[in-house]
Amino acid sequence: MINSIIVLLGSDWYFVIGLAYTQIIDEIIGSGISFFFDLIVAGIFVFFGIFAKKRNIWSFVVGMILYGLDGLVFLLVGEYLSFGFHIFALYFIYGGLNASRQLDKMGL
Repeated sequence: MINSIIVLLGSDWYFVIGLAYTQIIDEIIGSGISFFFDLIVAGIFVFFGIFAKKRNIWSFVVGMILYGLDGLVFLLVGEYLSFGFHIFALYFIYGGLNASRQLDKMGL
């Protein structure tokens, strides 16, 4: 969301930890209404995070797929730092998935 605010303010720089989905929305729509759609996209990821915290395996899997696809967009456009951050984050999300599975096996 910070990157979306930066775009709204007219700057051309951004943080590498942002989402490609919101950057695409900002480029296509290019107005204040894009912020509303950016909130929806960010909200979707928050939704998956809430359910992942409740140890719903499907939330980890679907969230990782969507985030992985977002990372591929960065790879396709040559934004290698953003792509690298996505790989880094996916590694830790996968660790959370494994921890959740182990806790389920232990009955906790």
